[in-house]
Amino acid sequence: MPQSATPCRLAFTLGDPNGVGPEVFLKAFSEITKLCCPVVIGERGTLEYYGQKLGLTVPDCEYMDKGYYGREPQPGKLSAAAGAASARYVICAIEEAMLGAVDGMVTLPINKEAINLGGYHYAGHTEMLGEYTGVTSQSMMLVAGNIRVVLVTTHVALESVPALLNRPRIMQAMENAYRGMIEIGIALPRVAVCALNPHASDGGVFGSQEEQIILPAIREYDSTHGTSTAGPLPADSLFARMAAGNEFDVAVCMYHDQGMIPVKMAGFGGGVNITMGLPIVRTSVDHGTAFGIAGKGQASSTSLVEATRCAVRILEHRRSYGGKA
Repeated sequence: MPQSATPCRLAFTLGDPNGVGPEVFLKAFSEITKLCCPVVIGERGTLEYYGQKLGLTVPDCEYMDKGYYGREPQPGKLSAAAGAASARYVICAIEEAMLGAVDGMVTLPINKEAINLGGYHYAGHTEMLGEYTGVTSQSMMLVAGNIRVVLVTTHVALESVPALLNRPRIMQAMENAYRGMIEIGIALPRVAVCALNPHASDGGVFGSQEEQIILPAIREYDSTHGTSTAGPLPADSLFARMAAGNEFDVAVCMYHDQGMIPVKMAGFGGGVNITMGLPIVRTSVDHGTAFGIAGKGQASSTSLVEATRCAVRILEHRRSYGGKA
């Protein structure tokens, strides 16, 4: 753990008990303890099951074992009970963070179908975090090497995206992009905004959103904040320029796959998901429950270690600046 300051306490939600989350946590534990004091939100029995099955040591650390999933895991099985438990872990971690009992939270993967079967009707972590922190301005930021993105819209059908785009939503994502870069240590962020349509609509040939919504949002944000944001730029060339590392630090993307595809190409299994705009710190792995390999010992812990490191970095920044970016 860091020697220069009091180690932070981070809550780790175990994710779906039937997914790779528990295995990933066991594999990452030795690295996690070099960075923070972990608090497990989930059942020790779940970790003992995977520890015995995969020959992994079950750590002696602090547990908040609420008994949400009082049964033996069934690796790879879609289960309403497992989904409900994974949702309760997230809610518990949010509540503990809001109370100040932990400094932040790092989440392992939930399965969206399972949590809905279990009675928790959310599209994912981001929506749960917003509701239980009382925030409506949160954004997903994904980081993988030089590729960093903030999403304007998240888990919605592609056909619904155009109707969801408006100036306030885009400007909020821009604010979260600037703040996110500062909180991970980039003092003067270079932010670009993606167009929605191919070739940024080619002057209106392929759509009107660039001229009527996205560009006005950029101009209003820049005039208000004294920033100089690039865009709207065609996504097909923006990410090649970003990967080179000398033009842009982060891209604001209009929809989920516009941002997620380049992030996962840059570092699949090693990226980090950060929720910006919250009163608490939350980071996550960049992968899902991976039911197909659950319980087989094949899951990588790289993303969890990076997510932990990122959470610690953000917390250190907030402590330095009195909780503000």
